[in-house]
Amino acid sequence: MISALFVTFEAGGNVHPALGLAQRLVAEGGRALVLGTPSQRTVVAAAGLEFEPFSLEQPYRTLAPVNPVANLSQVSRTLGSRDIARDVVRVARRESPDVVVVDCMLFRPLDASIRAGFRTVTLVHTLPSFFAGPFAKGPVGRVAALRGLLPARIWAAASGTIAAVLPGFDTGSPGPWTDLRAVGPITPKAAAASDDAPRVPSARPRVLIALSTNWFPGQERTMRKLLDAVPGLDLDVVVTTGPSIDPATLRCPANATIYQRADHDQLLADVDLVVGHGGHGTTMRALAHGVPLLIVPSFGFSDQPVVGRRVQDSGAGRILPAKTSVADLRRAIAALAAPGQHRQNAVTLGARLRALDPAGDAVAYLGADLPAASR
Repeated sequence: MISALFVTFEAGGNVHPALGLAQRLVAEGGRALVLGTPSQRTVVAAAGLEFEPFSLEQPYRTLAPVNPVANLSQVSRTLGSRDIARDVVRVARRESPDVVVVDCMLFRPLDASIRAGFRTVTLVHTLPSFFAGPFAKGPVGRVAALRGLLPARIWAAASGTIAAVLPGFDTGSPGPWTDLRAVGPITPKAAAASDDAPRVPSARPRVLIALSTNWFPGQERTMRKLLDAVPGLDLDVVVTTGPSIDPATLRCPANATIYQRADHDQLLADVDLVVGHGGHGTTMRALAHGVPLLIVPSFGFSDQPVVGRRVQDSGAGRILPAKTSVADLRRAIAALAAPGQHRQNAVTLGARLRALDPAGDAVAYLGADLPAASR
């Protein structure tokens, strides 16, 4: 069986696909070493995987409030880090893995692995058309280009590409990827964890409101608007805030219960609607349970608007901007929590997702006869 070096960093939804793929590789008799930011040691260890930290911590935290300009600067320094690039080459030369799997956002480390001659596979954790379009052509891509890093050229030089997306769900431009293989959403097997939210049977429709665990400007304001939209509706609401919002700062309606953390898979088995921010991971988990969504993106420069539009185009929900009025949010929540074609469309997508073996297909892809990277 093959050995692989996985290179990732702390950016939220990008981590789970890497860990899930690494776990499956180990389960099938291979070896996986995860190279990441020092703050990821605990989550990687919880996944039962070998870990080695970068020599330097990334210069930002996903939960730390920061203005957009400073955030762009900090993110760009990580994606273009020469220190991380040197770590990748150093560890790869020491370990001699069969393949190096690098997060598609880590431009310079990915480029360094390719230039050093390693068989290098790019891991794409959300819609490839988002990275090829808004991401590469937006502020992050433009700053990278100023540093001499052209994302499209780097991605095209890799040995191959694994996209953790539902085949056919991304209808945008395929982009510059080498041998793109869409396998489906990959999630790690989690250790048993405590759950703040008990399962409470409900005769009424049940709605889960869950925004990003990362901090985004205005996200707490959006959560307050959503909570203002549900009083008086004939449904029960469960809210999970994650670490980015303190539940004590929120006013809880009579028909809602607020938790900071909960097991979403347990909740999703018993809800009729998810109101979310459009993160790819959360969205796919909802659809895998056949649950429709109302997407209210938290950050316009992320993949959230693109994911939301794809949900709407598929007929499994709606997307509304954060500036939407409380009254319009109320009407959308009431309509989507009720029976309708949107529910059947979500069930159909869920059946497609559950029929996949994403991690298994990705492991098989890594073991295939991929070419060497183009230096």
